[in-house]
Amino acid sequence: LTKNPYFESQAVLLVALKEGRRFVESFLKSMPLMRELFKDHQVRVMDIWKNFQQCTRQMQSLSAHGKTTGLAAMAKEAPMMKKALEVLLYEVKAAIKTHVPTMTKDAFIIGTLKNRNV
Repeated sequence: LTKNPYFESQAVLLVALKEGRRFVESFLKSMPLMRELFKDHQVRVMDIWKNFQQCTRQMQSLSAHGKTTGLAAMAKEAPMMKKALEVLLYEVKAAIKTHVPTMTKDAFIIGTLKNRNV
């Protein structure tokens, strides 16, 4: 996750996971607005989603790390984070399908993330 040993502490990772989930949930609340903006500003909204994808990947890695290392507090947060990430993914997919009817089914692929070491 980071090269700085300070950020490797369990407390910091737990806070990052909890606050990251809050951030993802806040982003989810903006999805109705994003859908409306997507009608007229597809390129800009897609750029926002692409940039946000980096955050979701890191949150996925934190969730997996908490479960694999056996940290109880992080393992407890992981399902809530994964649920928020999954809802976000399907919201984005629905927005794209709604406003880009000519898009082929292969243009938006939901893949499996590789588990990476934090």
